[in-house]
Formats: sequence, C-alpha cells, structure tokens
Amino acid sequence: MLFRSLAALSQVASVSWINMADKFPGFATAIYVYARSLSAILGTATVYFIYLTGRQIWNKRTGLFSAAFLSVSMGFVGVNHLAKYISFVNFLIVVVIFLCVKFLDRNSRRGIFLSAFFLSGYAASTNPNALILIFILGATFILKLYNEREEFKYQWRTVFLGALIYLAGAVLATPSLITHFDNYVALFVEKLQPKLQIE
Repeated sequence: MLFRSLAALSQVASVSWINMADKFPGFATAIYVYARSLSAILGTATVYFIYLTGRQIWNKRTGLFSAAFLSVSMGFVGVNHLAKYISFVNFLIVVVIFLCVKFLDRNSRRGIFLSAFFLSGYAASTNPNALILIFILGATFILKLYNEREEFKYQWRTVFLGALIYLAGAVLATPSLITHFDNYVALFVEKLQPKLQIE
C-alpha cells in the first residue's frame, strides 16, 4: 500500500511544470503567488529565529542587531522574494541552530535536541548543503557532554536516538530514499568516482 502510494506520488511529481502552466494558466498563477508568499513568510520567520538565537546567546540587543543585519542582506532578500525551496532550507538550518543553542541551557529538555536532529535530517534531504548541520549537532553534543559529565550515559542514548530521528526526517522529506535507494547510491558513487581515481 505504501509503495503504491509513493509510486503514484512520484508519477504526479514527474508532470512538467511548463506543460501544466500552459494548460492551466489560472492554476499556475495561483500556485506561483502562493509559493512566493510562502518564501516571504519563511524568510520573515528566519529573521525572527536569528533574533531569538542572538538573544539566547548574548542579549536582546545582539538579537535585534543580528536580525536587522540579516533582513537587509541583499542575497537573503533576493532569495526570499522568489519562489525558491532554499528559503525553507535556510529556515530549517536557523531553527536547528536555535534549538542547539537552547539545548545547551542547564535545564533544557532532551526533546529540544531530538527536534534538532529531525529537522536536520529533513533539511539535509531537501538540500545536501544542510549536511553541515551534522557538525553543529556534534559540537552541541560535545559541549553538553563537557558541561554535564555526570549524565554521560544519558547523553549517548540521546545521540543514538537522535541519529534514528535524523534518518526519519530524511525519509519523510524524500520518501524515494526507501523506494529507490540503489539509485541514490549509484548517484553518490558517480559523483565521488573522479575524486577516488588515482592519478
């Protein structure tokens, strides 16, 4: 049942956007306006989470300065006024960084860190650039471990569970990782092959 649904979803996703826009111009316009609006909303939310992160790390003034600086950055504005998926990826990256900073608090809950793992997996599956979040998660874990040595076993269990949740986020974002896993392996091998050849 699941694989049949994924196959149907894959067939729908393979429809050319240009053909659809040509046959249904009203629908295409509505989708485009919706997508641009969503990019703008995600950009605004990204600025807000930058503010929260700056405030969490230092103080309110730092958060406001960080948010103001980002909101007038030409590249950031350029991306977020168009219908681009990178707005979503940027939002997820900033939320993960905020969650990691929040997790470093003494009285933080484990769910905050596990949420960061899930969103990291989702972001990395959407855009490979978000794989850098693995290093941020690792650094957060090391800092937490250093600050709270007495909970060593508890923290390692959190990382193991987080790795599983990371994979769940990746699969949720790209279900074809399950249905066409061999294609992804072949793609990665093909990309790495020139680098692996000995000259």
